[in-house]
Amino acid sequence: LRQASETKSRFLSHMSHEFRTPLNSIRSLASMLASHLDGPLSAEQQRQVEYIRRGADALLEMVDDLLDLAKIEAGKVELNPAELTVAELFATLRGMFRPLITSDAVVLRFGDVSGIQSLCTDESKLSQIMRNLISNALKFTERGEVEVTAKALPDDRICIVVRDTGIGIPPEHLNSLFREFVQIMNPLQKSAKGTGLGLSLSQQLAVMLGGGIEVTSSVGEGSTFTVTFLRDLRPAPEQIHRPVEAPSRSLNETPVVLIVDDAEADRYALRILMPPSCEVLEASGGLAAMDHLARRLPDVVFLDLAMPDMSGYDLLTAIKSAPDTRDVRVIIHSSQKLTGELRADLLDRGAESIIEKGYTDIETMRRRVAEVIDCSDPAAHWKEH
Repeated sequence: LRQASETKSRFLSHMSHEFRTPLNSIRSLASMLASHLDGPLSAEQQRQVEYIRRGADALLEMVDDLLDLAKIEAGKVELNPAELTVAELFATLRGMFRPLITSDAVVLRFGDVSGIQSLCTDESKLSQIMRNLISNALKFTERGEVEVTAKALPDDRICIVVRDTGIGIPPEHLNSLFREFVQIMNPLQKSAKGTGLGLSLSQQLAVMLGGGIEVTSSVGEGSTFTVTFLRDLRPAPEQIHRPVEAPSRSLNETPVVLIVDDAEADRYALRILMPPSCEVLEASGGLAAMDHLARRLPDVVFLDLAMPDMSGYDLLTAIKSAPDTRDVRVIIHSSQKLTGELRADLLDRGAESIIEKGYTDIETMRRRVAEVIDCSDPAAHWKEH
């Protein structure tokens, strides 16, 4: 059983990454079409592109959940505790969900938490839990309210309560609610589709934070989900980043950019974003990139991490360790979900910044690409996009 579980986790982890690469390409290319970079679209074409983008978003959300579950089962999820307050968390959630409430029939309320002390927990994982619970509450509440409150418990734990006045959950389904791929049939299911992974993932994340999730519900009256977690987690080891000094001038009269990626669609999507003033070279792998570097030195390298012949990690190390290429600016351009430790490792190896594939704000990305290529101190413009 243990071997079967480990095999499943390895399969999910590997395939999740393999799915992310084409899905991010679809998202980026659909966003380019929707932005009319190559000319206007008809109203019908615009609608078709939007359907493509929404489908890719839904699939990517499912892949991310599967990848997170595989990492948890494999014991490879890292906690990155940091100081924050519940008030700050609520403010972020309030701003995130405000545009999603399009009906006056449902009100989202956040309670006063000014009396709760600061926390030391993994903000990313706690936010992921709360996003799942609040979005579920909004999905299954046609009228009334969704209320989010918090309080300190006497055993050095915090609890956050999400209460809604929605359709409720039958008592016979409460025990199976946190199982993977479980979706309870109800009148709103057709309009509120999901993967059946959100609650299972949230429960496992809550356990990692030193607590768990409990639920009470009455059909026709609503549901209450209570998340508990430790107020203080053991702090993560301090990570020291060596600053990367950018060269004060371009290495070429005309900026030269080398895009290194084994996915042709991703190279194409990135090339489209390049300013017309620069020269763009392409390499389909790490070894081909080494050939380019030997023949002509680029100013900037956009580097994918997962490539079959030579990984991006090894190529980054080779570029930064050689005297002839150490001044070349390297931007990581990857579909991998990088942990804090991996990000720190890439920055320590000499990468200047990290960009996740699958961006949808095309104009913002074009500006950032132009900044990193043309400015003398790109680190002042690009931090952790």
